[in-house]
Amino acid sequence: MTHLTKDEKEFLIKEKQDVLFKSFITVLEAVSQITRAPAETPREQTFQKDYSKQIDAAIEQLKQPITLSNPHSCWLQLRQLYSMLHRTGKRLGTTHAMNQISPKLAEIKHSVIPNPGEDGQFHTIHSVGQTVQVLPTKTRPKKINVHERIMQLLSIINVMCTKINRNEPWSYEARNYTVIPLASRSGLIQWVEGATPLFTLYKRWQQRQATALTWKAQNDNQEIALATAQKPNDVYYSKLNAILKEKDKQPVEDRREVPMPILRQCIEELIRETPADLLSRELWCSCPSVGLWYKNVQNYSRSLAVTSMIGYMIGLGDRHLDNVLVDLKSGQIIHIDYNICFEKGKKLRVPEKVPYRLTQN
Repeated sequence: MTHLTKDEKEFLIKEKQDVLFKSFITVLEAVSQITRAPAETPREQTFQKDYSKQIDAAIEQLKQPITLSNPHSCWLQLRQLYSMLHRTGKRLGTTHAMNQISPKLAEIKHSVIPNPGEDGQFHTIHSVGQTVQVLPTKTRPKKINVHERIMQLLSIINVMCTKINRNEPWSYEARNYTVIPLASRSGLIQWVEGATPLFTLYKRWQQRQATALTWKAQNDNQEIALATAQKPNDVYYSKLNAILKEKDKQPVEDRREVPMPILRQCIEELIRETPADLLSRELWCSCPSVGLWYKNVQNYSRSLAVTSMIGYMIGLGDRHLDNVLVDLKSGQIIHIDYNICFEKGKKLRVPEKVPYRLTQN
């Protein structure tokens, strides 16, 4: 480009920039159009007042940058907008007033609207709670229509199991819940009552261990900082790095580069450090009698078998311990979050190779 004039260089840079930013600007313009739509709630009015001009300014700066010689300046307004939204999100927290988000729902009293997701029963909605709690999760169900179909499949399998259950002292069942799509990106998912994620049980054990270590150190008159439970990733990488150091190998960031024997040693040591009877003790402590404990253990074994079989059939992945729940009152295993199914787990950046989960770690 040395033979081009300054105007020609700027023209080419502008053309390339327009091509690179086109799809990004299209998304931002869609956001701007939604923001300019007539507000339906007090919260939307506040958002329009506070951020409408900033969104338009960010789009305009991407379309018409201040200087072509400094491409980073194009993102200045967008960064400022992101910082403002981030601060506002933290300030508002996770609890919101219903009359600010949806005045129409807040005004519902003694309605005749049937409660969604009930079969064979008819209950109407009396009123809607005055506060809304936003779940602190990084993801959400992306294909709620697929989620609904999976729940229908579980219902069909439960019907098929009724014939077996007539001749067996224990029932085979896949615990499901209601999913109602409202649009392509939204819907209603029934809250699973009385169930505890397996990760919560593991976390409680970690916290008990940390507390015990702190008390022991205090009784021995040792100065020690208050011990806290480690995150699963921290536990895994601290163990993995210790094994790599022991074998005179450098730590690696990509798990795919770790030799298989070292990975096997890592998981075996983690399994040994975690009590094998952690879940069985929780089931035992939740039962007031031996008879009920025996019944719950049988329910647990059968529900685990049924859900493992179904998971294998539909190629279900993403079975981390927050997506597998246990009802300690009945012993049943409950799976949630069916986004990664039909063998999608095998196509992830770190492919999932286990057809269903049976290990505690």
